[in-house]
Amino acid sequence: MSAFLGVINLDREPIDRGYLERMAAYLEPLGPDQQSIWTEDGAGMVHALLKTSPPTVTSQQPLVTPRYVAVGDVRLDGKDSLLQSLERRGVLGLEDKQDIELLLQAWLAWGSRATEHIIGDFAVAIWDRQERKLSCLRDQFGVKQFFYARKGNLFLFSSALHCLRKHPLVSASLNDQAVVDFLVFAFNSDLSTTMFKDIQRLAPAHAMEVSLEGNSLKRYWSLPIAPTLRYRDPFDYVIRFRELLEQAVSDRMAPGSA
Repeated sequence: MSAFLGVINLDREPIDRGYLERMAAYLEPLGPDQQSIWTEDGAGMVHALLKTSPPTVTSQQPLVTPRYVAVGDVRLDGKDSLLQSLERRGVLGLEDKQDIELLLQAWLAWGSRATEHIIGDFAVAIWDRQERKLSCLRDQFGVKQFFYARKGNLFLFSSALHCLRKHPLVSASLNDQAVVDFLVFAFNSDLSTTMFKDIQRLAPAHAMEVSLEGNSLKRYWSLPIAPTLRYRDPFDYVIRFRELLEQAVSDRMAPGSA
């Protein structure tokens, strides 16, 4: 479990290191175990860690590779299936890797189609240092939060809305429609907006690519509606339910667990 923030100057303007440091301190209550800052060539990311697993299996974020930098809040399910799919593509030795690393490997293997192979709860941003493009993903049901704001060539993102509010270029102007929805219905009916006009929300089951040319948004998954299942023997429903329950539990266990 973790919190994160990113600042991308797509035109390579220098990053305000002081803002990143202030946000690292601001995120500390959400991630008290470790706060990390990465900056390079007009891009910067902050990660705050709350340890929910043994220290020996905690991965460092932001995750930096020769070409990509990834940061997010990620908990993957169905890892056995994911590992098998990656092995079929020749990607080996991932059994001990953590969820953010597995997600990045899926992205490297399948690109924008990686979402066809991963399930779980995740909000993640992957920065392509070579192409200067940011890919953002949010899980199918929106369990993890992903907020963002774009001001010209400056792109901000975070799992904590108020981190974006603290940036000097993000105004306090309210989104009137969201306020009305909250007062009338007690929730915002538009899953892509927030109470603030300048701050958007990546909707569940959506992916977004950010570059100098603009933001490109697409929905990658919709809830499937299966045909009605009919059995002659009522007990067959119990058997099938048990099969599905066992599969769901297995998907949420660590690879190799009994």
